[in-house]
Amino acid sequence: MKLNLPLSFHHLKGRLRSVGLQFALAYGALFIGSALLFLSFVWWGTVGLIERQTERSITADAKVMLQTAKIKGHSGVVGLLNERLEQDVDDNALYLLVSPEGQWIAGNLLEWPQIIRKDGVWYSVPVKRVDLENMAKVKAFTMPDGDRLLIGRDMSGHTLLSHMLTEMLLWTFLMVSLLAIGGGWLTRRMLRRIIASISRTTQAITQGDMSRRLPVQGRDKEIDEVAHTINEMLDRTARLMDGVKQVSNSIAHDLRTPITRARTQLEDASANAETAEELRTAIDQTVRNLDHLTDVCAALLRIAQIEAGARRSAFA
Repeated sequence: MKLNLPLSFHHLKGRLRSVGLQFALAYGALFIGSALLFLSFVWWGTVGLIERQTERSITADAKVMLQTAKIKGHSGVVGLLNERLEQDVDDNALYLLVSPEGQWIAGNLLEWPQIIRKDGVWYSVPVKRVDLENMAKVKAFTMPDGDRLLIGRDMSGHTLLSHMLTEMLLWTFLMVSLLAIGGGWLTRRMLRRIIASISRTTQAITQGDMSRRLPVQGRDKEIDEVAHTINEMLDRTARLMDGVKQVSNSIAHDLRTPITRARTQLEDASANAETAEELRTAIDQTVRNLDHLTDVCAALLRIAQIEAGARRSAFA
């Protein structure tokens, strides 16, 4: 069963086979892919760095808290926790110390988030402080006396920075994509111009104009080298064709002379010969002229065989 596809589909399929279009698409894809890889690295290096620094800060803080609990006990942990809250200039530190039964002991969080059930696991949860609710990155720890400690950092600034950076990178990616499309279009146009120049020259040559040559602009070394090579090939072809013409003219002249002489002798014998002896003499002379013509043909055949390499084995 043969499907009748729309004409536009066949037109699009034909355009996709264009070398210039394929080259432009490859250029654009490589350009956009490289830009996407670079922008992803920038995003990961910026947003990811802040997140990793936050995790390291929480881990170091928890380590100090656990050491204080071992040395000074419950009161030491509470005192250190209140001291950290007083020194929190950025107001992004989150602390919550509760009893094993879940009763609030100290900290700037009102209650323990229900989603946090395991110790040593990173959570990104909404936390409420007084009248504010923001996303935070937190981690839970169990103290030596059984109390549970929650340490985290308010990630509202990190989230805002992430959104700003993401928006900036998206706009940058859009501009890079437009540049890639424009560069691909220019590249395709340049390639089509070069191919069109070669096509016009070859079409003129196929129509018999052997004087046409590719233009040498002197701006692109590689393209000029190709043009020089093609022009040299055309010059050599023109010289060979001139040689063939000269050989053809010489052959025509060498063949015409004995043929004309033989014709003249036959016509003269037909008109003026009175005896059989005179007619026989004219015929013999004509045969000798034709033998000369046969020798010329044999010589041309030998030349063709030598040039084709068929008679090289006979050379010593």
